[in-house]
Amino acid sequence: MSTSINHKPDRKPIRKRVGADGPTPDEMRSENDQSAGAQAEIDSAVEKPEHSPRRPWLIERRDEMLNDHPVVKGNYTVPTPMLIHAHEEARDRVWSRRTGVVFYGETRAGKTTCAASIRDYLKDEFDTIYIVMASGRRLLRPKEGHMSRLILEGSGHILANRADPDALLRNVNLDVMTNVANLGGDQFVLLLDEVNLCNECDLTELLEIHNMLWLKGIKMTTLSFGQPEIISLITSLRETRQNQIIARFFRKPIPFLCCNSEQALAAVLHCLDEDTEWPEGSGWTFTYFFFPKAFANGFRLEKYSASIWSALVNALPGQPTSFTMEAIALTINGLYLGTRDADRDGLVLTDQDISRALASADI
Repeated sequence: MSTSINHKPDRKPIRKRVGADGPTPDEMRSENDQSAGAQAEIDSAVEKPEHSPRRPWLIERRDEMLNDHPVVKGNYTVPTPMLIHAHEEARDRVWSRRTGVVFYGETRAGKTTCAASIRDYLKDEFDTIYIVMASGRRLLRPKEGHMSRLILEGSGHILANRADPDALLRNVNLDVMTNVANLGGDQFVLLLDEVNLCNECDLTELLEIHNMLWLKGIKMTTLSFGQPEIISLITSLRETRQNQIIARFFRKPIPFLCCNSEQALAAVLHCLDEDTEWPEGSGWTFTYFFFPKAFANGFRLEKYSASIWSALVNALPGQPTSFTMEAIALTINGLYLGTRDADRDGLVLTDQDISRALASADI
């Protein structure tokens, strides 16, 4: 088989329409909503955005849905520029069957959320690849079998609590081989969060798993996420000449950036304005849901990106102009929830509105 790669197949685009589980359209409408009378009521409702709902939802009933909205529950993911870049890098690594990559960044930057979304997107695109997401855990002293246990925990394996390290290692390999065979593929992807909590013993065991699977004809790619101290771990591995570990798992450390510019913030706000959707199938973006009248007349959060960015910078004088996605999400939630009752045709967000949102976010 030739090892050269002349072209890549058409890739599925990174999905920008995001939302979360919630009440279905059928749950939110009454039995009579499909009648001609109900449809007439819908047609006379507030003007819909360009991508108007395909089903007979009434935006006036949004208060009934509010408690289930992803913004209220805090369970939505916005494809920020960094997240999209991470998806592309991970996708290319998996598609080309190359060894692993590590993303490192400050706490609350959104790394774990990114890892989970990458897992879901990879499963959606590569349906013959067995994918497991595990999380590192620090031990007071090195212990054989610890990495195997973490992987088995990530897969929900019933034998993850066994004490014998040899049995744990066998179970990992058997679990991977079985699931890969069931999917009709020959590739295993491990997403390893909090990799900075792993020690040299854990990483040596991970290398052993990698090599054992390779002997069985299974290619393994490890995508890791960790705190900045992972750089110190890599340096330590280099000093002890553990180059095989670095080559397999840390060949390309990539900084996982927070929201560090007005342009990055504008991209996030644009997504909320145009590319989100909830409830699923409604066609309503998050911004439309909270400000339907204003949205129909051109209101968009993106237009206020400069004002919101300035308010964030002024709220933390002397701090680096970089904000975690948690801080950005809390600010956005404050704007949506604190201003929604002011929805009207000519709605304008004032500096006071933005300041109140930041105060409620408590960043």
